Amino acid sequence: MDTSRIFTGIFMMVICLAFAAAGVWMQFYRNTDYIETQAEIIDIQTTVNRSSSSRRSRRNAVPIVRYEVDGQTYEGPSDVWDSTMRVGQTITILYNPDNPAQIAGDPGWLGWFFIGIGGLSAIFSVVFMFTGGSKRV
Repeated sequence: MDTSRIFTGIFMMVICLAFAAAGVWMQFYRNTDYIETQAEIIDIQTTVNRSSSSRRSRRNAVPIVRYEVDGQTYEGPSDVWDSTMRVGQTITILYNPDNPAQIAGDPGWLGWFFIGIGGLSAIFSVVFMFTGGSKRV
């Protein structure tokens, strides 16, 4: 067995498992003590970022939400965006009970994406380690 192939495979596996661990953290542990509430989208702010190396531009949208906790009204940007969101729509957010002005969104599919890609890549790195290429004669 080729030693460099094994070291490369182990290195790839560590990176892949770190990627999957980030997904697990996002999906299951991030903001676990936050409380779910409903918020109304009051504005959608858009920014356009132009790349200096290409002619393309990227448009980013951030919904500004309003929500109430214990009779106090809060407003702020949500880190969740979906192209179907509209001003006036009600969405679910998570807020920090120790600081209700601090909000977060549900990671949705993103955490699962990291878990899936990291896990599949780890499997491929194991296959890479233990399948030798054709030997030269």
